[in-house]
Amino acid sequence: MKRIGIFAKRHHEDAVRLAEEVVAWLVERKIEVFVDEPLANDMSDMRGYSGQAIPPLVDMVVVLGGDGTLLYVARLIGDLRTPILGVNLGSLGFLTEITRSELFPMLEQVVKGDFTVSRRMRLLAIIRRERKEVARYRVLNDIVINNLAISRQHACIEDS
Repeated sequence: MKRIGIFAKRHHEDAVRLAEEVVAWLVERKIEVFVDEPLANDMSDMRGYSGQAIPPLVDMVVVLGGDGTLLYVARLIGDLRTPILGVNLGSLGFLTEITRSELFPMLEQVVKGDFTVSRRMRLLAIIRRERKEVARYRVLNDIVINNLAISRQHACIEDS
C-alpha cells in the first residue's frame, strides 16, 4: 500500500482525533494519504480531496465510523475495486467489523501486505415507471421500496 484514503463520520466525538492519529501513523511509514475534504477541514493543516476523487487515486480506503459511513464511501467507490477497511466507532457494525483497538495492528498487517480482501456480492436495483427505466443502483446491503418518498440509496464495494 502506497496510497490510502481516509473518510470518517465527522460528527462522532472521536473520529477527527482518530483520523489525525491514522494520518500521522501512515505518513510516518511513508504512505501518501488522501483525506476527504470535509474531514480535512476539521483537521489541523490537512489538505482535503473531494470524496469522489479519492477512490481512483488510492490502493485502499479507511472508513472511521459505522455502517452508514461505509455505505456512503462504497457509493463513491462504485464499480472500482478499491478495498475498504471499515472501523466501527459505534456500538454495532455489520459492515465495519474492525474495532478501534484493532485498527493499528490491522494497518500494520495491511502495510506489510499481510491481508485478504473479502468480496461482497451486490444487487442491481432497477426502477421502472410505465415500462421505462428511470433509475438504476448497485446496492451492497439492502433495498428499501417506498412509494411515499425516496429513501437513502446504498451502493456497493465490488462485484463478487
